[in-house]
Amino acid sequence: MAGSKLTGKVGAFDLGFLNVQTNEDQGQPGENFTVARFRREMLGRSYVGAIFTNRQGGGLFNRLAGVDARFVLKRYFHINGMLAKSFTSGISDKEWLTQIGLEWRADFFTAGINYMDIEPNFIPGIGFLRRRDRTIGSRVILKPRPGGELIRNFEIQPSLVYYHNEDKVLKSRNADLGFDIIFQSGDKVQFDFGNDVERLFRPFRIAPGVILSEGLYQWNAGGASFSSFNGRKLAASAGFSIGDFYNGTKNSFNLAGELRPNEKISFSPSYKFNDIDLIEGSFNTHLFGLRTDVSFTNNLLTSTFLQYNSTGDLAALQVRFNYIFRTIDNFFIVYNETRFTDGVFSGESDRSLILKITYSLHR
Repeated sequence: MAGSKLTGKVGAFDLGFLNVQTNEDQGQPGENFTVARFRREMLGRSYVGAIFTNRQGGGLFNRLAGVDARFVLKRYFHINGMLAKSFTSGISDKEWLTQIGLEWRADFFTAGINYMDIEPNFIPGIGFLRRRDRTIGSRVILKPRPGGELIRNFEIQPSLVYYHNEDKVLKSRNADLGFDIIFQSGDKVQFDFGNDVERLFRPFRIAPGVILSEGLYQWNAGGASFSSFNGRKLAASAGFSIGDFYNGTKNSFNLAGELRPNEKISFSPSYKFNDIDLIEGSFNTHLFGLRTDVSFTNNLLTSTFLQYNSTGDLAALQVRFNYIFRTIDNFFIVYNETRFTDGVFSGESDRSLILKITYSLHR
C-alpha cells in the first residue's frame, strides 16, 4: 500500500487532496482511494465547501460528491447545511444525504435544532456512516455562573433526538437531561438522566447465546461521574450508571486516570465494566486500556496504546513513532496489531506497518 496527501491554504481557500493505492491481498483486488476537498472562508467565521471521493477496484466503484456551508450571522446565530450524493456500482436511486441545522451559540445560552435525511442507498465508500435514518434533534445548554470562589458555572443540557426510517416509522428516540457542576479548580461533577426507545425490526444478537426478540423497547437510566482537572500531575475520573436496558437492567462502572511523573512521560489507564441482566440471559463486558506517551526530546515523540475488549475477545496494540524534523513537518512510523484471544478466530491476528511524512512546500 502507498499513498500521498497534499494540504494547504491559498489565500482564503483551504485545499486538500489524498490518494492511496492498495495491493491485491488474499484474493481481494487492489483498490484506489481518492479524496479532494475544497473550502472557501468568507464573512469572518463562515465558509462554503465541496468534497469529492472515489473508490474503485476489481471492476467496481463508489463515488461521492457533496457541498456544505456554514454561515455565522449576528455573531451568535449559526446556519449549516450539507447536500451529498453517492454513486455506486449497481445502484441507481435513493443515494442522497441532506442536512440543515440552526443554532444560537452564546456563552450563557445555546439552543439548536438539526435535521438530517440519509437515504437507504447512500454509501460513503471512503468513511464511516453510523446509521441511515431521518433524524431530527434539538438541544439546549444553559450555563449560569453563580459567582464565588468554589463554582465556576453550571451546565444544564436537555436534548431530544428522533430517528425514523423512510416510511416515517420510529426506529429510536433518545431523551436526555444532563446537569454539570464545573468548579473553579477545573474539577467537574456530572449527572445524567435518560429515556431511550429502540425498535428492533428483527431478532438481535446482543451477546453470545443472548438474542433479543423484535419489538419496541423503552427504558430509563441515570448516572453520575467525577473528573479532576487534567492539568495536574495526577488526574482521574470515575463514573457509574444504573437503570433499565431493553427488557432487563444494566449497571456500568468506569475508571480512568493520567499520571505524569514529569513533562516527558505520561501513563493513562482506563477500565469500563458492564453488568447486563436480560430476560434472555445475563452477561458482563470488560474494556481495558493503557496509553503511554514518552517525549525523548521536543522533536522525538512516541506513544503506545494497548486495549482489550472482552465482548469481541479482541486485543489491540498501536505503537507510534513521531519525529518532527521541521516546524509542522513530521515523519511517522505506526505499527498496528489486533489479535483474537478466544472463539473461532482465536490466535489469528492482523498487522500493519505505516510510514507517513508531511512536508510543507511554502513556509
